[in-house]
Amino acid sequence: VFSVSPIGYLYIPIQTFLLLFIAKSPKITMKENATEVFMKITYLGHASLLVQSKNYSVIIDPYLSKNPLIDIDPKSINVDAVIVSHGHHDHIGDSITIAKNNHCPIVASRQLCNHFLLSDHSVSTISAQIGVRTQLAWGEIELTPAIHGDKVDIINNLKDTAPPTGILLTMNGKTLYHLGDTYLFDEMKTIGDTHTIAIAALPIGGIYTTDIDESIIVAKKIKAKQYIPIHYDTFEDIQANPAEWQEKMQSNGFNTTLINYKETISI
Repeated sequence: VFSVSPIGYLYIPIQTFLLLFIAKSPKITMKENATEVFMKITYLGHASLLVQSKNYSVIIDPYLSKNPLIDIDPKSINVDAVIVSHGHHDHIGDSITIAKNNHCPIVASRQLCNHFLLSDHSVSTISAQIGVRTQLAWGEIELTPAIHGDKVDIINNLKDTAPPTGILLTMNGKTLYHLGDTYLFDEMKTIGDTHTIAIAALPIGGIYTTDIDESIIVAKKIKAKQYIPIHYDTFEDIQANPAEWQEKMQSNGFNTTLINYKETISI
């Protein structure tokens, strides 16, 4: 085997070349500096996250086609499940369309699943419960409490409600805590004490959820290893500066990552 050098051609025995190649070549299948990837998270705007493991993908709160700040066609989404935190239109979004296109279930609280079934009998659902860990092919899901409105925006003339929830999603042994829409509540500390949270998605827009300063209090309670911001800027009344959020979080000792629209991080 020959290689070019500044002084000409050098002869290298094949055994030596192979050893050098194995030792020095990057693992081109890994884009994360050769560290093992357990979970990938792509930010799709507002509170929507695409979460992937090696073999599975799920989407949380897919508010896509009516989100004024993004340009994602719901038909382009390929997932194994749709997870919905609560019944407001900016979280239900395109859940039914995506579930039917992918022949996959919608996972939500029992009450919200009932609403989906009443809206479209052909959709498949899986009921999850607050405080109960449900094992599925792609991972584990557990709902948490959330302090927020409980109106459901699927069927206009239906006056029933469904509880708002947060979502603890575990894939490949890593747990994401998507807080949904919520204000502060005492049980957040219990959630942090009883779960090892690799990453938490914190709402920072205020008005309907915690704001920037309140999200710092949340972080102190749930003790996640990493934090990303969600639920801001989509509407005029939830404007927030993610750079300000990051600066304040980091000054309090928290590990944060700002994910731009359509950007992916790995943990």
